[in-house]
Amino acid sequence: MKDETNEEYEQMSVGSGDAPDPNSFSKRKKFKSPIDKRKISFIILLALIILLGIYFIIKSSYVSSLSDTNHEIQNEIYSLSQKEEKLKIQTNKLLSQKESLENENKKLIKIIDETKEENAKLENEINDMEKGIHEQQSTKQKYEEKTNKSKQKLMNLVFKIDNLREKIKECDNQIKEYQLKIGEIEKSNDNDSKYKEIKKDKKEERKRNKNNSEDNLMEINPNLKSRINSKIIVDPKYLSMLDDWFKKELKYKLLYRASEDGYSPQSFHSKVDKYKNTLIIIKDVNNFIFGGFTRKTWEGDKIYKKDKRAIVFNLDKEKYYEINDEDKSIFCDSDNLAIFGEGDIYLGTDSIKSNFPKTYGSAKDNKENELTMGYTKLTPLEVEVFQLS
Repeated sequence: MKDETNEEYEQMSVGSGDAPDPNSFSKRKKFKSPIDKRKISFIILLALIILLGIYFIIKSSYVSSLSDTNHEIQNEIYSLSQKEEKLKIQTNKLLSQKESLENENKKLIKIIDETKEENAKLENEINDMEKGIHEQQSTKQKYEEKTNKSKQKLMNLVFKIDNLREKIKECDNQIKEYQLKIGEIEKSNDNDSKYKEIKKDKKEERKRNKNNSEDNLMEINPNLKSRINSKIIVDPKYLSMLDDWFKKELKYKLLYRASEDGYSPQSFHSKVDKYKNTLIIIKDVNNFIFGGFTRKTWEGDKIYKKDKRAIVFNLDKEKYYEINDEDKSIFCDSDNLAIFGEGDIYLGTDSIKSNFPKTYGSAKDNKENELTMGYTKLTPLEVEVFQLS
């Protein structure tokens, strides 16, 4: 069997006078080979089939996926449609509530406007009332000041009246004594030539006693008059008692007397505050005599002062009581006269109070309010303050 290439070559040699070019033959051989064309076509066809297979596989997978996705989307659409229905229902309810709230809001706005008008009226009334109250308070304050002044004057008058009553009582007692003596003298000396002169002398003596009973009392005890100018201390034994307590013969400088200077915190502090070593002697309407002593001044306001030698005493009991809490010996207070301890002696503006034994004495050894004869509240008759030296 002959090779087809050789036949073609021989044909070309026979029909032409020129010999064929071997190179051109080899090129023609590459493109005109039927075997190569069939292979290429087959490969292309196979590639197309593979591509179509891949395409259909991908398409079927994508379609399946789209089907699933579509199903899910339909479910979601259905769910969303149900939610939409619910939301429409809720929206209608909310619209209804909104309309109701708007109506209520209008009513509230109307009420608020009315309330504002009423509030404005009330504020005007309150302002008028406050003005009236302020005027009333100013008037009240003025009356309170006048009342306090009147009370102070009344207290001073009470002191003076009580002192006068005491003097009158003493004079009456002396007059009675003299009248008894005169009666005895008249009975026994009716025919005595000297009777008229004695009667005249006694009459002058009664007159002097009436005008100056204090000087007569001092004349009875001249030692008192030379050492102390007091309306409370009228018995020499009290001076001796105080000398024994302080272990020396004391000198007394009068700083304050309530019946003369006025029974008030202002008078007391203006006369006493700057002095140390002060002895306060108090006499109440029952004629009890008691008081206290401190080395500290009474200057300051709402403060305690320490004095380990401070004492309180009762001259009628002939007894004094030492401090048991020296940090609270005295309490300085501009609203009151004098306070010993935590109220053992509380010399207030209108009365004397006692909380003994609180800071002085001993609850174990002393009875309650022993210092003031068992009384918790007393009315002052006279108060005197002396500086001791």
